[in-house]
Amino acid sequence: MNHHKKKISGSLTLEAAIILPIVIVILLFLIALCLMQYKKVYLQGLVNRVTRQEAHNYKSVMGQHLYWRIYDHKKSDKLDEIRDYIEAENVFMKEGTTIEVQLETGLIGDYLNVHIQTPFNFGVIPLGFIQVSSRSSVKDTTEMIRNFQLIDDYAAKLPAYDMMKKKWEAVINQVVEQIAFEY
Repeated sequence: MNHHKKKISGSLTLEAAIILPIVIVILLFLIALCLMQYKKVYLQGLVNRVTRQEAHNYKSVMGQHLYWRIYDHKKSDKLDEIRDYIEAENVFMKEGTTIEVQLETGLIGDYLNVHIQTPFNFGVIPLGFIQVSSRSSVKDTTEMIRNFQLIDDYAAKLPAYDMMKKKWEAVINQVVEQIAFEY
């Protein structure tokens, strides 16, 4: 009888020695995956918040010199301020983190783009990089109105302008009616 018990307890030890390292590795992998996702969500929230906030305030902070819409001499200073703000707010800032802040100028408006890439390590084991990006339109109502007026002036010279204008007015009226109906 004693001989039979030793065989069973020995087989349990052998099974545990095989299964336990596999279970521990799977648990460590799941913990690393959760930590990586947590950092990515945190960084994405930070980038979204900062991009939206700074894009909203970008033009109001700039100095109003005569040609500021054509050449923004404070652009690099403002982009550096945004980068510094992100560095100060980023609790996961570590060696190897890159922060890119760009102002993209378009035909209708400008866009503020922010991209962060940071290494992800689980303890001392490097597991790759976390990358997050955000883009937000820079609020400049005066410039937008000016651009749409310019487009409208050139469109007025097209032969089919009256027909297009009637269609646009019909669409705008439908939108206004829908908004008025909801409120």
